[in-house]
Amino acid sequence: MIKRTSILDLVENEDYVAIEHGRLIVRFNDGSEAPQAWMDEYGPRMTVEILRLTNVAACIYQEHSTGLYKVTATTLSEGLTINFLDPVTGAMPYTIFNVDLKRKTTTRYGGKGSMLPKGHFSARKKSKLAIFWRVNNLPTPRRPSELHTQIRKMANLLFSYQIAPHFRSDTGILPLSDKNKINKDSLLILNISYLDIQQGLLFEKHGGFF
Repeated sequence: MIKRTSILDLVENEDYVAIEHGRLIVRFNDGSEAPQAWMDEYGPRMTVEILRLTNVAACIYQEHSTGLYKVTATTLSEGLTINFLDPVTGAMPYTIFNVDLKRKTTTRYGGKGSMLPKGHFSARKKSKLAIFWRVNNLPTPRRPSELHTQIRKMANLLFSYQIAPHFRSDTGILPLSDKNKINKDSLLILNISYLDIQQGLLFEKHGGFF
């Protein structure tokens, strides 16, 4: 029976634990990978423990949607909203990427400029979404118009994030609707090394001083 149930247990037992490319990795000191049943039971709690120890804000994909979003009082923009969950705070941060929701050319499915089917979109090569996808080495679709088929592959991956500093110029107050809006440039696949975790444990042991 595996009795290690905390990050401290793992480190003291000289097991390997880290977050690599958005996933919790646990390898016991005999070289074996942690069984899936053990990961299912203890993984979520250990992930939260790691994030607290290292003071990293991270989020996990929950769902996405497409639609037209108000940019100004008279302007709408086509966009993709991705909703996340912060496993430590319970907050629901989100971000919006500009995407194309209309056909670029006439096909047998519809004329140029007509709306794509619900949930479908394409991202231009130099768009923020395409750059985010490449920088984070996420599964590449065969063509930009098929990116919508890959979005759910973000599921169960951890991303670091920061809230976007959007303030109203007239009041200087962050609008309530933007309090959970992510700075797109900060959204990166999470990597936390074994050494980072060791240092976090040491920092905690000595009350923040070592």
